[in-house]
Amino acid sequence: GESLKSLMESGERSRREWIVTGFSDHGAIRTPEWLYIGRWNPGEAWEDLYDLRRDPLELNNVLGDHMDLVKEFRVRLKEYVDSGWSITRGGFTTVLV
Repeated sequence: GESLKSLMESGERSRREWIVTGFSDHGAIRTPEWLYIGRWNPGEAWEDLYDLRRDPLELNNVLGDHMDLVKEFRVRLKEYVDSGWSITRGGFTTVLV
């Protein structure tokens, strides 16, 4: 990870092409233009895709209109989770036993 404190303090935009966040069994990829939300592991899932240029409040799921992008985002999310598997075991949170 990388601290975003300097960006928050300066108001500058991130120089990253995309960022990933996660919650429960779903993850999200955000670019300046798109927000994709999808399940990163097997099981019952839902997916959303929002065009942030036209819909900054994320009210209109345009998933069915952009399946080429959805496939790309699915791959990105899987690759991201897989890249950290040895550390996270696929979780976005740490569970203490």
